[in-house]
Amino acid sequence: MIKKRKELKVKLNGMDDNSVNYEDIRKEYRELNKGIRKRARILADNLARRAEEAVASHNTREVYRNTRLLAKKGYQNDGVPLLDKKGQLLTTTEDQLERWKEYYTEMLTENSVDGDSQMEEEHAIEDSLEIDVSKPTNLEVENAVRHMRSNKAAKVDKFPSELWKADIRSTTGNLQLV
Repeated sequence: MIKKRKELKVKLNGMDDNSVNYEDIRKEYRELNKGIRKRARILADNLARRAEEAVASHNTREVYRNTRLLAKKGYQNDGVPLLDKKGQLLTTTEDQLERWKEYYTEMLTENSVDGDSQMEEEHAIEDSLEIDVSKPTNLEVENAVRHMRSNKAAKVDKFPSELWKADIRSTTGNLQLV
């Protein structure tokens, strides 16, 4: 539906108001818009109904989930301006993306140069500690993942514990690589 609407919009923008098919395409575009809006209303009503049912059954998790989906808005630019190295304001998206690329490239190259001295410091610290700092075994990693608390908000890594617990064997293998 949305693809069809976009195609019709492109046609309408490229047509002259006096064209032969203009009114037909415009009418079809309006009907598609009405259908899309109707489907969005139905979706919102269903989410609101599910949230109300969750309130009645005292299921706060479902209430918050549905409320968040209802209140969700698309991407919103936070309005923070981006400046280049000379302090000039970057207005186009392409310029901003190019600046971010440049910034991260610099960050990565700086870290690779300083990486050797940092690794030497880490090895010196490891040698001075009397704590076992060897890599954890698969069993230790597996036990740690199993003991993670469920149904809690994601922490710094932004991954909920349920994601880690979904497939413990592959999680253990992947964490061992790190």
